[in-house]
Amino acid sequence: TNVNEMLAYAANAELNAGDSEGSGFNNPRDFSSAGGEPFRIRGIPGGVSTDYVENSAPQDLYNVERAEVASGPNSILFGSGDAGGLVSLTSKKAQVNRNRYSASAVFGSWAYERYSTDLNQVIVPKTLAVRFNGIYGNQKSWRKYEFNDTKRATGSVTYKPFAKTSISFNYED
Repeated sequence: TNVNEMLAYAANAELNAGDSEGSGFNNPRDFSSAGGEPFRIRGIPGGVSTDYVENSAPQDLYNVERAEVASGPNSILFGSGDAGGLVSLTSKKAQVNRNRYSASAVFGSWAYERYSTDLNQVIVPKTLAVRFNGIYGNQKSWRKYEFNDTKRATGSVTYKPFAKTSISFNYED
């Protein structure tokens, strides 16, 4: 559901679990560019970008179509990236080819609940489409007053006036 969980399955990625005071890897300042999701790739701090723009806000993958992990020098060759690596996320955009509807619900320990939806509607075939992604999540903990609530929504419009021209607009709240 987030970048840290995704990187648990990536090669050469080291997550910052942190200690009781929140300082993982003995120096929390090493991860200023990673924002809420500090990690290292090949031993050097890494960064996150969304749609080719560096993003230090904590990410939820409910509206991500594709995720790539670039290690080492590959992450800084084209665009802005950290020397350790870059997690490049691509947002879901409206697709003009077909309708798509999906919803999911997940339940777990400590009153964990997560509901998500992905709705893609073609307005004019092969020309205009809209897409909505939404998520609502609620999680408590065994610790008193600790919780994680999530309410997010993303809207997307794609207009394809010509065969090789596509204009997209995304908004996330």
